Amino acid sequence: MISASESLLNGHKDKSALMTSIKGLQLCHKTVARQVEQISDNLESQIHQDLQSCEYFSLQLDESTDISDVAQLCVVVRIVFGDFTVREEFVKLPPLHERARGEDIMNVFLKFVKECNLLLSKLVAITTDGAPSITGRNNGFLALCAKDESFPSVLSYHCIKYQFYLTDSHLDDALRAACSSYTPDFRQLAANMQCQISH
Repeated sequence: MISASESLLNGHKDKSALMTSIKGLQLCHKTVARQVEQISDNLESQIHQDLQSCEYFSLQLDESTDISDVAQLCVVVRIVFGDFTVREEFVKLPPLHERARGEDIMNVFLKFVKECNLLLSKLVAITTDGAPSITGRNNGFLALCAKDESFPSVLSYHCIKYQFYLTDSHLDDALRAACSSYTPDFRQLAANMQCQISH
């Protein structure tokens, strides 16, 4: 750390004072772990405050399975404030302890809503990766939300970059060659769009 700081601060006018401060840092693993937890708690608190004070928010949900075969629900929020500023933040990655069915996702989501004290009346849209457990017509998460009278009517979207990825990865060589003149324009359009969940 000290040698890296030496090189990073090379030529800085306050290098000696900064180096003294860096040398005085306590960097044992317990101290660092505690500081990371404090930073995490602070960031989580800020996001919860922003969700309370915002005008509207939308969610991006992605159900996936990690390397240890545990299903998880990635929750990203896009917050719109009264002055029309927008903030997008990763919020949570809760595990889906049972199975990754719409009902399980709904239960984990409602627990998340309760923990964050979210006002669902401010929710305007949900973007997903198109997984059947989320978008299923009868028992998917979005269908269960629509059936729940306490849940607001929201717009739902399937991430366009993810759709393009699926389409592009399944094209055979002949079709890819035939569409090649259109693909660069679409790739540029997709790259310029702000998609909520990238794959």
